[in-house]
Amino acid sequence: GAEARASSAQLANLRELNLRFNAVGSAGALALAGSTFRLTRLHLGRNGIANQGAAALANSSRLAGLTHLDLHENAIGNLGVQAIARSPHLGRLSHLILEKNHINDGGVQALADSTALRELAYLNLEANEFGPTVATTLANSPHFPKMRQLLLGPVGLLVRPRRDIIIWGRR
Repeated sequence: GAEARASSAQLANLRELNLRFNAVGSAGALALAGSTFRLTRLHLGRNGIANQGAAALANSSRLAGLTHLDLHENAIGNLGVQAIARSPHLGRLSHLILEKNHINDGGVQALADSTALRELAYLNLEANEFGPTVATTLANSPHFPKMRQLLLGPVGLLVRPRRDIIIWGRR
């Protein structure tokens, strides 16, 4: 599993790891957080890592080189998103996918207030549980000077963003 991969010396120079749909769970995320990989891209969609796994990844200095992080459908709620939003190690992220989790207004507000994710250019929050007011706050946050694409799902149809951001919404 993820634990064995994370401790493999043969994979120390690995830059991209795709473990989508592998039932990694929070224990596997914890193992990846302690790995010796020098990852720039990590894809963990549909693995049930939950808040504990998201926090482990966010708190790992070993993942400081990540530019792309895909955590779609992982039962991550506000606690996990808050850990990501305040992480001193994820400042290089340019792409963050949090689609289909359990993120509500509190989690989106944590992202909007984050000063740690200034490199974000792409953020996917589709199919979560937040409203248009906090989505507008996020879309107009001064903390994301490089943001170019913000996927919000149906609530995105109600958002008025900065002029340089493309909001994608679905009906």
